[in-house]
Amino acid sequence: MAGDEQKKFKLTDFDLDIATGVLAQVDNRSFAFYDRKFTADPSFWPSAEQLTQALIVNSKHPIPPDLLEHIEKRLDGTAKKKRGRKNKSLRPSLEQRLIPIHYDCYFAWLQKRSKSSGLTGWPLIREAHWWKGPPHERAARMVQVKLGLHISWRQVLNILSQTG
Repeated sequence: MAGDEQKKFKLTDFDLDIATGVLAQVDNRSFAFYDRKFTADPSFWPSAEQLTQALIVNSKHPIPPDLLEHIEKRLDGTAKKKRGRKNKSLRPSLEQRLIPIHYDCYFAWLQKRSKSSGLTGWPLIREAHWWKGPPHERAARMVQVKLGLHISWRQVLNILSQTG
């Protein structure tokens, strides 16, 4: 019985080759990882530590042509790292669209609540930092917390006034 179980889960050389290939695509110490990166983005710039580690780990394997070319350029000083700011991420534009949506929902709810039962709040939230001030401030603070923004609630209101 024990022998049958071992036969069931025994990996073949083919399985090991596939697993090794998959790991090489995501392991930043493998040449395959850097070959894929340089093919996708010729301006990719790995750190010196990453290159050193990849060369040590893969000392028995041939260096891919793209990686070899990059190393040669770095050693002779012709390779230049990208200068300036990095490309903008999608997050700021997404925040610009989400802030008004969340603010309108919170502000409408707070206005309705202030007319119906007041803004005293439940005992657990009375002490929360976002439950202070008039409804427009509270809504801005709630948006700030909900979206995890690293800006003040006043900046949330400024963004809202800019979006119109």
